[in-house]
Amino acid sequence: MVAVEDEVPEIQYRYECVEGDARRFVRDGMALWPRRNRALWTVMAFESVVFIFLAWATRMPWFLLGIPALFLFFAALSYWNLLRNFRRVVAPGEILASGYGDRAFRLADGGVQLTLSYDRVESVVRRPGCLVVRLKKGRWLLIPAENAPAEAEARIRAGIGGAAES
Repeated sequence: MVAVEDEVPEIQYRYECVEGDARRFVRDGMALWPRRNRALWTVMAFESVVFIFLAWATRMPWFLLGIPALFLFFAALSYWNLLRNFRRVVAPGEILASGYGDRAFRLADGGVQLTLSYDRVESVVRRPGCLVVRLKKGRWLLIPAENAPAEAEARIRAGIGGAAES
């Protein structure tokens, strides 16, 4: 683990958000939503059993429509929540910045700076509009592609490999 005073990488990349960035991040967030949401699948499994039982017990198969309806309800709720949050964070004119060091990386927006050691990162996935960093605690970070070019991705991947070897 990197102590705060050990290394705080310098800011190397800056990106000024433009109109449409919130939708871009929502699109990428929704693509990850079914995979990162264990509670969703637990609720869906339970509710599926309930709807199947209701359809069987009442001899009314229209109860089965509750399964996709519930999924669509949760998807719409998550979409609205992501859009509301990303409209604040990546509003047009906001500056997002990042820096990558040998042992950690730094992300900054208008009000928050975050420095994370590479040993906290589980995986990295390149999406069309961003770099998705999955942390070991199950959280996800979406870094705009403009702030995470191929060199930055390679540095994170090397840091993950180095952390695994330590």
